[in-house]
Amino acid sequence: FLSADESRMDALAIKGLIVSRTSVLSNTLVIVVPRDGGMNIASPAQLTKARSIALAEPSTVPAGIYARSWLQKLGLWERIAPKVIPTDNVRAALAAVESGNVDAAIVYKTDARIARRTRIAYEVPRAQGPSISYPFALLRDAEQPAAAMRLLAFLRSKAALQRFAKHGFV
Repeated sequence: FLSADESRMDALAIKGLIVSRTSVLSNTLVIVVPRDGGMNIASPAQLTKARSIALAEPSTVPAGIYARSWLQKLGLWERIAPKVIPTDNVRAALAAVESGNVDAAIVYKTDARIARRTRIAYEVPRAQGPSISYPFALLRDAEQPAAAMRLLAFLRSKAALQRFAKHGFV
Protein backbone atom coordinates (compact mmCIF):
# COMPACT_ATOMS: atom_id res chain seq x y z
CA PHE A 1 0.00 0.00 0.00
CA LEU A 2 1.48 3.32 -1.11
CA SER A 3 -0.15 6.39 0.40
CA ALA A 4 0.21 10.16 0.53
CA ASP A 5 -0.81 10.13 4.16
CA GLU A 6 1.23 9.04 7.18
CA SER A 7 -1.82 9.23 9.47
CA ARG A 8 -3.69 6.63 7.40
CA MET A 9 -0.61 4.42 7.64
CA ASP A 10 -0.53 5.00 11.39
CA ALA A 11 -4.15 3.83 11.60
CA LEU A 12 -3.25 0.61 9.77
CA ALA A 13 -0.25 0.10 12.06
CA ILE A 14 -2.40 0.55 15.17
CA LYS A 15 -4.69 -2.19 13.87
CA GLY A 16 -1.68 -4.47 13.39
CA LEU A 17 -2.16 -4.67 9.63
CA ILE A 18 1.39 -3.68 8.60
CA VAL A 19 4.36 -6.03 8.36
CA SER A 20 6.89 -3.37 7.30
CA ARG A 21 6.76 0.31 6.41
CA THR A 22 9.09 2.88 4.90
CA SER A 23 8.83 6.39 3.49
CA VAL A 24 9.51 6.40 -0.23
CA LEU A 25 8.92 9.94 -1.49
CA SER A 26 8.14 13.49 -0.45
CA ASN A 27 6.51 16.52 -2.03
CA THR A 28 6.08 20.24 -1.37
CA LEU A 29 3.13 22.58 -1.33
CA VAL A 30 2.70 25.49 -3.72
CA ILE A 31 0.20 28.28 -4.17
CA VAL A 32 -1.17 28.43 -7.70
CA VAL A 33 -3.08 31.20 -9.46
CA PRO A 34 -4.47 31.52 -13.00
CA ARG A 35 -1.68 31.45 -15.62
CA ASP A 36 -2.98 34.64 -17.23
CA GLY A 37 -3.19 37.35 -14.62
CA GLY A 38 -3.89 36.24 -11.13
CA MET A 39 -2.39 37.47 -7.92
CA ASN A 40 1.31 37.97 -7.40
CA ILE A 41 2.14 36.20 -4.18
CA ALA A 42 5.48 36.93 -2.55
CA SER A 43 4.45 35.56 0.84
CA PRO A 44 1.68 33.34 2.23
CA ALA A 45 0.21 36.32 4.12
CA GLN A 46 -0.93 37.71 0.78
CA LEU A 47 -3.52 34.92 0.65
CA THR A 48 -5.54 37.00 3.10
CA LYS A 49 -6.24 39.36 0.18
CA ALA A 50 -7.77 36.60 -1.94
CA ARG A 51 -11.55 36.39 -2.16
CA SER A 52 -11.51 32.59 -2.28
CA ILE A 53 -8.93 29.81 -2.01
CA ALA A 54 -9.41 26.19 -3.05
CA LEU A 55 -7.98 23.41 -0.92
CA ALA A 56 -8.47 19.70 -1.11
CA GLU A 57 -10.86 19.01 1.80
CA PRO A 58 -8.73 20.17 4.78
CA SER A 59 -10.29 17.75 7.25
CA THR A 60 -9.92 14.50 5.28
CA VAL A 61 -7.70 14.82 2.16
CA PRO A 62 -3.94 14.68 2.79
CA ALA A 63 -3.05 17.72 0.64
CA GLY A 64 -5.71 19.79 2.39
CA ILE A 65 -4.63 18.57 5.81
CA TYR A 66 -1.03 19.52 5.01
CA ALA A 67 -2.13 22.96 3.74
CA ARG A 68 -4.26 23.64 6.81
CA SER A 69 -1.42 22.55 9.10
CA TRP A 70 1.01 24.86 7.31
CA LEU A 71 -1.40 27.81 7.48
CA GLN A 72 -2.02 27.15 11.19
CA LYS A 73 1.73 27.09 11.82
CA LEU A 74 1.98 30.50 10.14
CA GLY A 75 -0.95 31.86 12.17
CA LEU A 76 -2.97 32.49 8.99
CA TRP A 77 -5.60 29.75 9.17
CA GLU A 78 -8.20 31.72 11.14
CA ARG A 79 -8.14 34.57 8.60
CA ILE A 80 -8.09 32.31 5.57
CA ALA A 81 -10.52 29.58 6.68
CA PRO A 82 -13.69 31.59 5.80
CA LYS A 83 -12.34 31.97 2.24
CA VAL A 84 -11.58 28.28 1.75
CA ILE A 85 -13.54 26.39 -0.86
CA PRO A 86 -13.01 22.68 -0.06
CA THR A 87 -12.68 20.34 -3.03
CA ASP A 88 -12.65 16.57 -3.38
CA ASN A 89 -8.95 16.46 -4.22
CA VAL A 90 -5.96 18.43 -5.51
CA ARG A 91 -7.02 18.15 -9.15
CA ALA A 92 -10.39 19.68 -8.30
CA ALA A 93 -8.64 22.54 -6.48
CA LEU A 94 -6.54 23.15 -9.60
CA ALA A 95 -9.68 23.04 -11.76
CA ALA A 96 -11.31 25.67 -9.53
CA VAL A 97 -8.40 28.03 -10.25
CA GLU A 98 -8.36 27.17 -13.96
CA SER A 99 -12.06 27.91 -14.28
CA GLY A 100 -11.72 31.25 -12.49
CA ASN A 101 -13.99 30.17 -9.64
CA VAL A 102 -11.30 30.91 -7.02
CA ASP A 103 -8.32 33.27 -6.85
CA ALA A 104 -5.79 30.69 -5.71
CA ALA A 105 -5.27 27.14 -4.49
CA ILE A 106 -2.73 25.35 -2.34
CA VAL A 107 -1.74 22.06 -3.95
CA TYR A 108 1.15 19.64 -4.31
CA LYS A 109 3.98 20.87 -6.52
CA THR A 110 3.81 17.67 -8.57
CA ASP A 111 0.19 18.36 -9.51
CA ALA A 112 0.81 22.05 -10.19
CA ARG A 113 3.58 21.18 -12.64
CA ILE A 114 1.17 19.41 -14.96
CA ALA A 115 -1.62 22.00 -14.82
CA ARG A 116 -1.78 23.97 -18.05
CA ARG A 117 -3.84 26.99 -17.05
CA THR A 118 -2.29 27.79 -13.69
CA ARG A 119 1.12 29.00 -12.58
CA ILE A 120 3.01 28.55 -9.37
CA ALA A 121 2.90 31.90 -7.60
CA TYR A 122 4.64 30.75 -4.42
CA GLU A 123 6.52 27.60 -3.47
CA VAL A 124 6.54 26.71 0.20
CA PRO A 125 10.18 26.23 1.24
CA ARG A 126 10.72 22.62 2.35
CA ALA A 127 12.15 23.76 5.69
CA GLN A 128 9.05 25.88 6.41
CA GLY A 129 6.35 23.61 5.07
CA PRO A 130 4.82 20.44 6.42
CA SER A 131 6.76 17.21 6.23
CA ILE A 132 4.97 15.50 3.35
CA SER A 133 5.67 11.81 3.17
CA TYR A 134 4.49 9.01 0.90
CA PRO A 135 4.88 5.84 2.95
CA PHE A 136 4.89 2.34 1.49
CA ALA A 137 3.72 -0.56 3.62
CA LEU A 138 3.65 -4.29 3.18
CA LEU A 139 0.27 -5.28 4.57
CA ARG A 140 -0.19 -8.38 6.70
CA ASP A 141 -2.85 -9.80 4.36
CA ALA A 142 -0.92 -9.12 1.14
CA GLU A 143 -1.68 -11.82 -1.41
CA GLN A 144 1.80 -11.57 -2.95
CA PRO A 145 4.25 -10.23 -0.34
CA ALA A 146 7.33 -11.13 -2.39
CA ALA A 147 6.01 -9.14 -5.34
CA ALA A 148 5.22 -6.22 -3.03
CA MET A 149 8.81 -6.23 -1.75
CA ARG A 150 10.10 -6.28 -5.34
CA LEU A 151 7.88 -3.27 -6.06
CA LEU A 152 9.32 -1.47 -3.04
CA ALA A 153 12.86 -2.29 -4.19
CA PHE A 154 12.01 -0.86 -7.61
CA LEU A 155 10.45 2.30 -6.10
CA ARG A 156 13.70 2.90 -4.22
CA SER A 157 15.93 2.18 -7.23
CA LYS A 158 18.01 4.90 -8.86
CA ALA A 159 15.97 4.67 -12.08
CA ALA A 160 12.63 5.06 -10.30
CA LEU A 161 13.87 7.88 -8.05
CA GLN A 162 15.19 9.74 -11.10
CA ARG A 163 11.80 9.36 -12.79
CA PHE A 164 9.99 10.60 -9.67
CA ALA A 165 12.40 13.58 -9.42
CA LYS A 166 11.71 14.41 -13.08
CA HIS A 167 8.05 14.83 -12.09
CA GLY A 168 8.81 17.00 -9.04
CA PHE A 169 8.88 14.46 -6.23
CA VAL A 170 11.65 14.59 -3.65
